[in-house]
Amino acid sequence: MFEDQDIAGRVEECRKQAEAWISLGEKERARQILERMLQMSFGVGYRKDFQLDSWISWLSKINKVEPNKAAERIAWFAQAITTLKDSTEGDASSYAANELLAITFRWSPRSAVSLFRWFIDNSIIVHEDAIYALLHEALKLEDPPIELIIHTMFDFLLPVSIHADPELVIQLIERISILYDNKEVLDKSRYILSKLDVYALPSTRPRWKYGIAQAFKKLKLDLHSIGLDPGDIKLDQENSSTDFSSDLLKLKGASSSSSSSSLSIGEVEMRVFSVSDLQDLMETESDDSHFDWRPVVGNLVENLDTNDDIYKLAEIYRNKSHSAQILATLSEELSDLGDFRGAWSLGEQALEASELYGWDRQWDGGSPDRTSLGR
Repeated sequence: MFEDQDIAGRVEECRKQAEAWISLGEKERARQILERMLQMSFGVGYRKDFQLDSWISWLSKINKVEPNKAAERIAWFAQAITTLKDSTEGDASSYAANELLAITFRWSPRSAVSLFRWFIDNSIIVHEDAIYALLHEALKLEDPPIELIIHTMFDFLLPVSIHADPELVIQLIERISILYDNKEVLDKSRYILSKLDVYALPSTRPRWKYGIAQAFKKLKLDLHSIGLDPGDIKLDQENSSTDFSSDLLKLKGASSSSSSSSLSIGEVEMRVFSVSDLQDLMETESDDSHFDWRPVVGNLVENLDTNDDIYKLAEIYRNKSHSAQILATLSEELSDLGDFRGAWSLGEQALEASELYGWDRQWDGGSPDRTSLGR
């Protein structure tokens, strides 16, 4: 009765069988099949296809406690992943395999390569995504092989990549900045850009370049020094509505058909390095724009060093949309800077700004209001 059934189907078959035994008065047999159903339910169900990732994350922790059993555990999880193809939908098996590859790399890079080959033989992984997972882990090493990673990414993998991984570029450039001086960061970034312009698919170039731009912003380096400017960072806007998207900043005088009169969130972030930059850009926003400034403010706060700038931001957003969440973020930042009195004050303002929707952050993005807390 379990043939060609996923986990949910097998549980359902057990339930029906138990009911059949009960109808015949066979309570002991019904109990046995119910126990079997319970065991079946511990598997990864058809639409619970990413449960295994949580267990694999646990694997990284237990391997540090009992490293002598790491190989055995990894082998068990690898075998378990092969069953996901039959019991779940989507890319559950490849996602889990990538996670297991990353954790195996932390324990033994050589073993991770062997596991990579085994997954290939069993048609579990997507080559491109799996290699990216390994490169992410390689960059976390104390002394990462930067040259090898660059050539693997941009000479070997890039020509066949159908997806971009901007986080990988950010991680790479940040690691280069730690290991080398600024001149080397610029030289290697120019090399990466030269490869992108030749080998990357046109559809992936904006996201690759967006990664470079984000890394330069974090490092406070000038994009112009490598031949880029914010206008070069054009993320895909095909699926966004120019009139209503929270990911697009519509500028004054913009028409709904004019893409040059709106900015993506990436373009906005690349123009905002100070509170004054933020104020200037907000003044250009159209009255019918629905842009969500929270991610921009979040990035800006990370680079603010003075309490005065935080208070200025608080004043700007005190009566604006989503002010509760922004004020809460600023309160946390003041606390980190040791200004506990100011942090408490902004925290109270965030509470006051939260609208009467209880805990539902989908409505106002704020904290629970006092009325709901009283209830």
